[in-house]
Amino acid sequence: MKEESQLAFALLESLTPTQLAGAVVAEKAPSDIITGNKRKAWLQDPPGLPYGQLQPAQQAQLKRLLAVYIDRYTKLMADVLWKEINDAGLEQLHFAWAGGRNWGSGHYYRVQGPTFVIEYDNTQNNGNHVHTSFRDLKNDFGRICCGSITTMPITQKSSVTMDSPGSFHF
Repeated sequence: MKEESQLAFALLESLTPTQLAGAVVAEKAPSDIITGNKRKAWLQDPPGLPYGQLQPAQQAQLKRLLAVYIDRYTKLMADVLWKEINDAGLEQLHFAWAGGRNWGSGHYYRVQGPTFVIEYDNTQNNGNHVHTSFRDLKNDFGRICCGSITTMPITQKSSVTMDSPGSFHF
């Protein structure tokens, strides 16, 4: 989780005091991922600093942070995710931070757009135990997949494979 941490801290450290006031949503980090492990993510209006309030170098840094998460998928899936993000508009992205602003203290960040939410939480063991998630809000936790399975006739043979997290193939 080195890259996820370093890129986010670098973005945070690059913010002006005014930008920092918009990005920091709480002085104490939540104890875990806020969206939880439910089939449908619990969402708030995107908290934090809007993409449009970042300087060009900071926007590039936010895109590098996004790439760490997205480019781990297969190329096909990553291309789909990037297209969805760009089609929805980069200006719809928000970067939020909570908690400590240095290594060794509990901290949390969130990058959210209309099609996804990324959460990173590092609060356990004095900021030395990371939880992170990327949630595709259109294909969240197999909601569509599981609905399809329950409507299949019992006599029909089916196979389901997970191409990548959030992407199923029948």
